[in-house]
Amino acid sequence: MPLKKIQELKEAGDVDRLIELLIAGDVKEREESAKALGILGDKYALDTLIRALDDEEDTVRSNVILAIAHMDAERGIEPLIECLDDDSWVVRHDAAIALGHIGNEEAVEALGELLDKEEEIEIREKAAESLGKIGGEKAFEVLLEHMDEFDIEEQVIYSLVKIDGDEILPHLAKKMKEGEKPIREAAVHGLASLGSEDAGDLLIEALKDDSWRIREDAAKALGQISYKKAKSPLIETLEDPKRFVVESALESLGKIGSEEIVPVIKEKLDSEIPEIRSSAAEALGDISTELSIEVLLEFLKKEEHPRVLWVISDALADVPEEYMDTIYDSLDESFGVKKIVLSVSLGKMNDTRVIPYLLESVDDDRWKIRHKVVEALRCIDLRDVGDKRAKSIIRKLRESLYDNDKWVKVEAVKGLAEKINEVEDRINTDREINELKEMAKSEGDEDVKEVLKVNLKKLK
Repeated sequence: MPLKKIQELKEAGDVDRLIELLIAGDVKEREESAKALGILGDKYALDTLIRALDDEEDTVRSNVILAIAHMDAERGIEPLIECLDDDSWVVRHDAAIALGHIGNEEAVEALGELLDKEEEIEIREKAAESLGKIGGEKAFEVLLEHMDEFDIEEQVIYSLVKIDGDEILPHLAKKMKEGEKPIREAAVHGLASLGSEDAGDLLIEALKDDSWRIREDAAKALGQISYKKAKSPLIETLEDPKRFVVESALESLGKIGSEEIVPVIKEKLDSEIPEIRSSAAEALGDISTELSIEVLLEFLKKEEHPRVLWVISDALADVPEEYMDTIYDSLDESFGVKKIVLSVSLGKMNDTRVIPYLLESVDDDRWKIRHKVVEALRCIDLRDVGDKRAKSIIRKLRESLYDNDKWVKVEAVKGLAEKINEVEDRINTDREINELKEMAKSEGDEDVKEVLKVNLKKLK
């Protein structure tokens, strides 16, 4: 039977016919009918699915396992446990996943035994992950027994943290002091997911680890958990010899910092390394005080690196609207790319005053500028402007559909569809709609085609 027919049976909810195919179809029909039955989730098919776990083809057994899991069928737990001994690794792998999805403690012992005897790392990782999903004291104890095993240590730590963060904390502290580098890395990742004060203190200690990757992860994690006590240690970390560590420290200082650390971050704007200057600019944007914005605007005047300039633009675009006039006032002092950078920032804040600057820049020879300007035009709400300007923006977005850069085209498609919806009750956009439809028929790039497909559906 053609696969299209099975799709039709699924859409019609014809469980009886799908069951027949699962029992007597060829291999592909059995695979696809099992998948379809899982998606439908009708437990009327459960007994047949359980019997199909004895199918001679491992691909069929695998699809059956996932179907049973999709039904959250606890009656399938014992048969799924038996599948953990299957000769096929894909069957054992999917059975380990399915038992975690169903989440019954009855599977804990079997998953623990699988960890003891299984040689395939991917299957061991899935067993550890499922134990974390099942949770409970027994699962915690089983995982703790495997915490020192190199191949699955990271997943074991994640699962243990998920079950009981307070209980695992002493074990993570020990790993941070005594463990090998990969174990310390896993411990840092576990601490990052806890977010407690004790976890934060351990992450501060990790800022002095011998491994720069661990220092980088710890610096980043302190910002993720917004640990205020880490402010001073992170400032010290700005002198780390590895730029990746410094970048993470700056990122976190932006998240947890305040006006008093602006002068410290400002010093990093003099770095010879563009990535560090970019991270400092992002941090100042995140702090978003009058002082940090003034520093960013002054920095813009002397910065020449294109990538850093666009980071400044994005940072300014994310500051509160109350600073919009401060940024706008800097336009008169700016020229060339820097004027475009500020215009894009304000455009993304829906500042309609910069529409003329954006319309002038959308035809620039540089694709990056065209891309950023089209992004900004997308953010201008046409319900806030008159018909003349609205039509100008729509026209420029329509013309950008034919740009020679695919990412400019992608932004233009998204923007044009959004603007058509915004002005549907006052401006005729039949031409734009037709051009989008015609473009969908002829466009050769897969990324652009997919964006066209999605956005044409959004048109009202």
